[in-house]
Amino acid sequence: MKQTITIILILTMHFLPQNAVAKGAFLNSMPETSCTIEGFSIAEMKGRMQTSALHHIEGIWQFTDNGSTVAIERYTDVASDTHGYRMILVSSANRSLRPGTVMGHIAPTAKDGQYSASIYTSAIGPTLILPHRFTLKLQPGENSIVFQQHKSKFAINLWRTLPYMWRYSIRTNQQPPSADGCRRIYPAPTLPREPRYL
Repeated sequence: MKQTITIILILTMHFLPQNAVAKGAFLNSMPETSCTIEGFSIAEMKGRMQTSALHHIEGIWQFTDNGSTVAIERYTDVASDTHGYRMILVSSANRSLRPGTVMGHIAPTAKDGQYSASIYTSAIGPTLILPHRFTLKLQPGENSIVFQQHKSKFAINLWRTLPYMWRYSIRTNQQPPSADGCRRIYPAPTLPREPRYL
């Protein structure tokens, strides 16, 4: 039995697309708690961006809900020898978080403009915790990104009623269209975000 399971696993890994394997390895390489880049400088980061051909998602972005600013840049994880992008905090509404804190890892998918990401979703003091998976969608014009958090397809709905003290039902989670995300602030968008009226 164990031999059969081993053979199935080997065959699955063999036929799985290599970009999918690499994407998973890169996202899984992110630690359970955040780290901070020592000596982080936004000026140095902008300098690197000015002298290199940026990928579509690279740049500096501002979240629309709280004004926090992050940078997305290419990154190689040496331990897993995988490549992708990392999201780095530039400024935050939460003053306990330090600039240079790595907020998440991002990997491209087979679909243009769509990325998989593992992003921390909570904080204890200056440390980010609880990474969750997201889908990031680069919008037409490449000046905004929409975030959609992955959720289980099904949820158990517990409810109490007499005479049956405990009952439950299984319902399907509906994924509402998401509008949470951020807007590009560097490099500056070539077209204005809002039309100008004379």
